[in-house]
Amino acid sequence: YSEYVPKADGSLTVGAGLGGATGQQLAYGGLRMGGRSYYALDLQNVSSPTMKFHIDPDNTKVWYNGNSTTYNELSFMGQSWSKPSLGYVNWGGKRKLVMFVGGGYDTGYESDSYDQTNKKGAGVYMFSAEGTDAGTLLWWSSANASTSTNTTLPIGTNNTDLKYSVVSEIRTVDRNGDDLIDHLYFGDLGGQLFRIDLDNKAAALTGFAKTPVRLLNLHE
Repeated sequence: YSEYVPKADGSLTVGAGLGGATGQQLAYGGLRMGGRSYYALDLQNVSSPTMKFHIDPDNTKVWYNGNSTTYNELSFMGQSWSKPSLGYVNWGGKRKLVMFVGGGYDTGYESDSYDQTNKKGAGVYMFSAEGTDAGTLLWWSSANASTSTNTTLPIGTNNTDLKYSVVSEIRTVDRNGDDLIDHLYFGDLGGQLFRIDLDNKAAALTGFAKTPVRLLNLHE
């Protein structure tokens, strides 16, 4: 993810530009079969990259700015196969860059007779992708989640059908051209396809995400 600013010579940079403007260059990724973590690297100075955050389900923590926050919700994540999807949402009245990933891969699927019941890797997660709170788990939806009734983070949206591993990229759609994500689309390893509608005009964070809609069910 890159943001460019102009320099005095008319060129563009992800570093320091005119009038004190500063660009940025960030890289996001997971480990596939190498583990369960996701990472963000700050590559503004490619000669001296730094870690922006580390999402660490093995220890149910997110590490950032030398600090860590514990999220028990991370314990349900599987191997980090999902390519991060970046985009903007209206979060608490502010335009915010976020990262969507699927819950991950449950290694039980390496057996051709596997019928998943442990809900490992189910659902979708949304993390803050930039700023001082980068890495914060903001919202998630899964059969493992409880639907939130207050604004304590992360906001949860329960759906009992979201019980199988999600390993693909979460596809995002901006329906009205305002540069804010309105819909999420993704499938799971149980043969289901879902859409989740996001309400960027919601008065409260608890109204940010609508109940997931199952569009297709090819399970068994």
